[in-house]
Amino acid sequence: MRTLILALAVYQLAVVASASPPVFFDKVDVFDGEKLIKDTGVLVVDGTISEIGTAIEPPPEAKVIDGDDRTLLPGLIDCHTHVVDESNLSQAVMFGVTTELDMMSIPGFARSLRKERDNPKAEVNRADFYSAGAAITVAGGHGTQFGFAVPTLAQSDNPATFVRQRIGEGSDYIKIMIEDGSAYGLERPTLKKQMVQASIDAAHERDRLAVAHVSTVEGAQLAVDCRIDGLAHLFCESAIPKTLIEQMKQQSVFVIPTATVVSNVAGHNSTNRLIEDDSIAPLLTPTNTTNLKNTFPNQAKKRNSLDKLKANILSLHRAGVPILAGTDAPNPGTVHGASLHHELRLLVESGLSPQAALAAATSLPADSFKLKSRGRIAVGYRADLVLVDGNPTKRIEDTSRIVGVWKNGRAIDRNVRINEVMREKAKPKTTPDSKGAMQVADFESGEVKAEFGSSWIVSTDKMMGGVSTGTMIVADGGASKTKRSLVVTGTVQDKAPAFSGVMFSPGPAPMAPIDLSSQRQIRFWAKGDGATKQLMLFFQKRGFTPSIKTFKTSNEWQEHTFKIADFDGCDGTDIIGFWFGSSQPGEFDFQIDEVSLTQ
Repeated sequence: MRTLILALAVYQLAVVASASPPVFFDKVDVFDGEKLIKDTGVLVVDGTISEIGTAIEPPPEAKVIDGDDRTLLPGLIDCHTHVVDESNLSQAVMFGVTTELDMMSIPGFARSLRKERDNPKAEVNRADFYSAGAAITVAGGHGTQFGFAVPTLAQSDNPATFVRQRIGEGSDYIKIMIEDGSAYGLERPTLKKQMVQASIDAAHERDRLAVAHVSTVEGAQLAVDCRIDGLAHLFCESAIPKTLIEQMKQQSVFVIPTATVVSNVAGHNSTNRLIEDDSIAPLLTPTNTTNLKNTFPNQAKKRNSLDKLKANILSLHRAGVPILAGTDAPNPGTVHGASLHHELRLLVESGLSPQAALAAATSLPADSFKLKSRGRIAVGYRADLVLVDGNPTKRIEDTSRIVGVWKNGRAIDRNVRINEVMREKAKPKTTPDSKGAMQVADFESGEVKAEFGSSWIVSTDKMMGGVSTGTMIVADGGASKTKRSLVVTGTVQDKAPAFSGVMFSPGPAPMAPIDLSSQRQIRFWAKGDGATKQLMLFFQKRGFTPSIKTFKTSNEWQEHTFKIADFDGCDGTDIIGFWFGSSQPGEFDFQIDEVSLTQ
C-alpha cells in the first residue's frame, strides 16, 4: 500500500504594514550576492536598502548596528522545500532563511500569502513563500503518497488545461514529476515524454518556469530534451554525462542538487554537525533534532555514492551550470531553516568556493526564479538581511553564527524562538498514568478528539486518485464500562489503491514525529462487521511507508494489543501516526474505543 500521511490545515494570514525605523549597519563587510565589499555602511529605510557606502550619515533616529568583524548577507533563499504549515516559515526565518521556494504543497496556500509576500513593507515574522502548488504527476505517481489529495494528469487529458488550472490555484512555477522509483528500489508510474513536453510548453506559454523532479540520468536527459528550466535533485548513482552537461549549459538549465536529502537517501546522514553546532542547537526543538537524525529506508544505498553526488555537483558548477541551494525540508534528515546551512557546507565540500555557495542561496536563486528585489544587498532592494560573526566567504560554517535577522527591515526576535525551545525541552513527555498507560482517546466527551497529539482524521485512497469513502462519528455504546466509542464506516473501491479508515497523529503538529519510546504497546477495543481490519503504524525511519498489522472484528467488543517493536522493529522514537481501517473492497463498519499506549 502506498504511503499515507495527514492532510494539513492551512491558515490565511493577515498583512500588517507599518513604517519601520531606519537601521544602519556601520563598518560591516557586505556579501552583496556576488562579491565581498569590505568595511562599508548600509542604511535601511522603511524596509528598503537606501544607501551603501563609506560616507553615509544615518538619520538620528536610526538604530546603529556594529559591523566590526561581521558580515552582512542577503536573506538566504531555500530553493526546495515543502511548506505544510505557517510554522515552517516562522522557523525558517530564525535561521536566516527569508524566502522559501516550495516544490509541492496544498494548492492555494501560496495564493493566500502572496499579498503579504509581495509587500516589502509588510510587518512579518516569517519567511516569504513561493510555491509550485500541486505538482504534475500521474495517478499513483510520485507526489500522490503524501497524505493530501492532488490532481493527476491522465494520458487523455490536455496538459495545457491542466497547467492553466495549476496557475489558477496560485502556482508561481510548475513542478513536473519525472520519477519511476528505480533510483530508490521502487516502481512507480510516471509521466510519458509527450506529457512532459506538453506540460513544459504550456508553462512557458503562460510565462511560468518549469522545474522537474528527477533522480536518474535518464530522467534528467528527458527533462532537458524537453527544454526544462531547472532540475530538482541530482542523482548519485552514476556520473552525469559530459554531453548532458553541455546541453544544460547551452539551454541555461539550473540545478537544485538537494545534497542534504540525496546524501541521506544514499546512507550518509551528516546532520549531527547541525545538532552539535552551538549557534544552531539552541533553536532546535526536540522534534527538529529527531528529524535531523532520521534516515530514509536503505533500498538504494548500495547503488548510490556520496562521492558521485559531489563530483556531479562540481562538474556542473565548473561548466557554468547554475547550482542553487535547496534542502527538501522537512524530509528525514532535514528541518526548515537550519538545514540550508548544512546544504551550503555540502556544496563547499563538493568543490564550490564559499563565495559560490553563498551565491547559490542568494543571487542565483533570485536570478533563476526571477524574484524581484531579493537575493542581493543593493540600493532599492528589500531589506531581508542576515548579520553573522566572521566571514562566510572564507569559512562557510560562519553562516550559522547569526547575530541578527531582518525581514523587510525589521529585526526578528530570535530570543522568542530560543525561549520557546527551552520551554519545550523542559516539558515532561506525555506522562503515563499510575499503571504505565497513556490514554489516547475514550470518546466519552462525545467529540472526536484525543488526549494529546493532533487528533483524528478520516483518511482514504482519494489522496491517490481513488474513490473510497469514509466517515467517523462518536456514538453511544462503548467497550468495557465506557458509554461512547468512535464509529467508522465507509466503502472501499474494488481496485488499487483501495483503503479507507481513520488516523491519529500523536505528535505536536501534523506530520511531526514524537518520541513514544517509553511505551511498548498500543492497546484498543474493537467490534464490527466480522471482517479483518488493518492497523498501520507510520514512523519516519521507514520514510513514511507504513508497517501493517491486522485484527479481526466481530459483533462483540474485543481487546487488541500490539507491540510497537513488532512493526518492523520500530523503536518508538519517531512515530507519526496510527491508522485504523479496511482495504477489503465493499462496505465496512467498525468501532474502536479505549485507545491507549502501554508499557
